[in-house]
Amino acid sequence: MNHKFSDNKKHASRAIIDALILFSDKQFYEYLINEGGDNSIEEKWFDWFIKEWRVARTINSNKKSEFLYYIHSGDFNSLIDKDFETSVDFVANTMKKNKWSAYNEDKKYYVKPTSLVSKIGFILFPEIIIPVDRYSKLGLNKVKGTKKDDGEGYLKENSYAEYIKEFNRKRMGCCNFR
Repeated sequence: MNHKFSDNKKHASRAIIDALILFSDKQFYEYLINEGGDNSIEEKWFDWFIKEWRVARTINSNKKSEFLYYIHSGDFNSLIDKDFETSVDFVANTMKKNKWSAYNEDKKYYVKPTSLVSKIGFILFPEIIIPVDRYSKLGLNKVKGTKKDDGEGYLKENSYAEYIKEFNRKRMGCCNFR
């Protein structure tokens, strides 16, 4: 058996198990199976969520309530309804612009929290938003391959639109593991 394919199967298996655990957790269930259509998130639950999903470092803790207010506003939902591919980037850029995201002391700028926004989007809209983080990007880049090895080259920027376009393109040509 191809070793790289075997590793990918292990990672996929772990992701499936994590997803099953997530859906069986009462704290997540009400947000993942949202029969009432209410997309509100309580601050206590949000604190738990950003810690468990390891995205707490990407949000400005002093501005968390402002961000939650934005999520509860109709703006967020209408953005997702219009064009989910670009809405994740738009919301992440809005967080950066409004200084709701974390500040990078070394580089002297507010970060663009694409991972955080995609994960919140997944909780609220699991049927259309696929969460992205550095591991999913690494996996996609591994499938794409480097240009020097006759691959397509890696994703260049922190863009959900670029990620989801490539993810869907590779998914349609599944499963060309290198």
